Amino acid sequence: MSLKTRRILYISFIIFFILVSAATITYTAGYRFHFKKYKFQKNGGIFLEFKPKEVNIYINNKLEELTGFFDNSFKITDLLPGEYTIKITKDGYYSWEKLIKVEEDKINFLKNIILFKKNTLPKLVTERNIINLYNATSTNNQINRLKEIPGLKEIDNVLDFKIVNNKIYLIQNENEKFILQEIDRNDFSKKTLLDNISASSTFQFAPKPFLFLLDEKDNNLMVINTKSQEIILQDKAKNILWTQKLKSGSYKIAYNNDFEIYVYDLLSNEKNLIARYSEKINEILWHPEYNHLFFVFNDSINIIELTDDEKNLHTLFTGEDIKNITVSDKGDKIFFNGKIGNQIGLFELEIL
Repeated sequence: MSLKTRRILYISFIIFFILVSAATITYTAGYRFHFKKYKFQKNGGIFLEFKPKEVNIYINNKLEELTGFFDNSFKITDLLPGEYTIKITKDGYYSWEKLIKVEEDKINFLKNIILFKKNTLPKLVTERNIINLYNATSTNNQINRLKEIPGLKEIDNVLDFKIVNNKIYLIQNENEKFILQEIDRNDFSKKTLLDNISASSTFQFAPKPFLFLLDEKDNNLMVINTKSQEIILQDKAKNILWTQKLKSGSYKIAYNNDFEIYVYDLLSNEKNLIARYSEKINEILWHPEYNHLFFVFNDSINIIELTDDEKNLHTLFTGEDIKNITVSDKGDKIFFNGKIGNQIGLFELEIL
């Protein structure tokens, strides 16, 4: 072999080594060549957390993973920036699907993904309708307790009241005019906040410093921030449901009118329309993980995922006279009163 040939081979080897090393370093650093954009870009990824286990995961209609019995999550980190359709399926369950935008050097975390069973039949628990009963203290007895507060006077004709920190809020009948009064417990000074409210208005549960005032006759909801003394929400509302995550700072309610379902965040003052239908919506119910809502309309039980973009929506069951839905603590079963064929009573439906 001539000296010239050996030099060519030596230089070729060095160039090959440099190119392979550069490619390896680039690949290890998470960069890939984007053929559509003709440039190197850093990868992004997707993390999925789901139930049940043993599911099929598709990315752009290509099977990417068959998860095992012990797997309830999936992670992929070598995706070029762009949009991907993610689909999760399992035999006997409704599929979950979403369009995800992947960005450079970022991982999209999608948690609390639930696949619900389909085509399951309820079983009769008892041939009696069961209605949830709540222990309530007489409003008159509570109002009488106000009189025990030293220094508090002129509390006649009080329809309802609520104590928030060092303030007392009264719904009071003043010469057939119904007003909302604020009383400072330090000096017992009074201030009229609203001077023309409905006689059927009552206080609903609300965390401090908010007041929830509901006209139970016309279903008019009013939310007041007692710190700023501003009305932050006015809307038609039935079935007002709080999340039970108040201690973690999640101040959200779900409510509906006859044809719409909303979720309202008190801290961000954002109201999001979840669904709208031409049929009357009878009931709503939080799923225990608070990322889904059950709702009843047209004698069907439905569940919808709460997301800002497209929503996964499924009909779990259709029957007759469905009402009084409730859900197990694990979120794996729902119970409802209704009629199926000749059977009338309380039914149980397995959904996970």
